[in-house]
Amino acid sequence: MSGPSLIWIDWRLAGRSTLLDLLFRFVLVSAAAFAFLVLVLSGGAGRFLASQYAITAVLRTPVSPGEGEGLAAKIAGLPPVRTAVYRDPEEAWREFLLAYPGIDSLRSAGGNPLPG
Repeated sequence: MSGPSLIWIDWRLAGRSTLLDLLFRFVLVSAAAFAFLVLVLSGGAGRFLASQYAITAVLRTPVSPGEGEGLAAKIAGLPPVRTAVYRDPEEAWREFLLAYPGIDSLRSAGGNPLPG
């Protein structure tokens, strides 16, 4: 027992509004797909995303300020790197407190928890 399809029933009940809804969805999806293809094929999305990375490297063992600055200079010399900066433990702690205020009590529990 097969009756009329749901599409046919929708068409008979709402004819013009169903057609307009279908047309609107087609145009909207087509425009979104076109914009996506333009971004991907032009390389624009890759350039935009690649320029937004910020990486923080935390050293396992403490190093002298001279060694840290030498490491930062070596990393800054790599082609894809724009800048590299070494921060000593005190500077790292101040920057951490600016990002996460209200956790000063960590310092009193056992010294500076951040290496350079």
